[in-house]
Amino acid sequence: MSRRVWLFSAFLLLPWLAGCASGGVGPSDSAPTGETQGDLVASLEQGPALDLWLPADVAPPTDLSSPVDLVAPPDLKPPPDLKPPLDGGPPLPTAPFTLTFESGGGGLTGTKDWEWGKIAFVAGANCDSTPKPPPVGHSGTGMWGTKLNDCYSPLDNASDGSTCTNNDTTDDSVLTLVFQIPKAFKTASLVYWEWNDFFLSYDWSEVYVNGAVVRQQCTGSTNATWTKRVTNLDQLVGQKVTVEFHFMATAVVQYAGWYIDDISVSESLPP
Repeated sequence: MSRRVWLFSAFLLLPWLAGCASGGVGPSDSAPTGETQGDLVASLEQGPALDLWLPADVAPPTDLSSPVDLVAPPDLKPPPDLKPPLDGGPPLPTAPFTLTFESGGGGLTGTKDWEWGKIAFVAGANCDSTPKPPPVGHSGTGMWGTKLNDCYSPLDNASDGSTCTNNDTTDDSVLTLVFQIPKAFKTASLVYWEWNDFFLSYDWSEVYVNGAVVRQQCTGSTNATWTKRVTNLDQLVGQKVTVEFHFMATAVVQYAGWYIDDISVSESLPP
């Protein structure tokens, strides 16, 4: 037993032993009177200070009368404000507008072979011996194309081009543009420039406006030069419009491809 604990225990027993020696109250006797209790309390209060031992690295609490404030570590930060998701995505481009594709894809989306960027054509193993890609865009260098560095892929997704029948549109290479025509417009026109070099009638193209075919190139011959195309949108004034450029190819032989540049929608027909 620690010497200090022994001394403390002996100190507490001294009054009791003194009482026993003088015929006073013992452990089995009745409780001490108020005077005896007061003498005991006084003796404890006036006795020597207790030297309680604590480890050197543990400091006793200074004040437990009120809860201790908890301080968060400095590297903890509150979570950022949670914002609700956007409803319906970003706003649609609204006519009039012109997309030159110099600094970006203009908000269009492409599947399978469709790519945006600058032409960097090198004929691959699947190319015909004389592919005719555009040297540059119709304006500037940016454009969309069914591959910009090779002939289009042998996807074997072409339907019957000889009868211009597309039996399955879900496997086409599709370039999509969605926009809004204001209600204030009296007329509306879609204008785009295209460069065609594909193997008709096995490889061919279609243009859809809100799900309806407005142009097909499935027979005849392609024109490997920039050509302007115009589509009347008067019946769609005040509406949301979806334009899709569909391309289909066999697995036999491939030419350079289909390229789109400088798309515009306006109320008056551009020159």
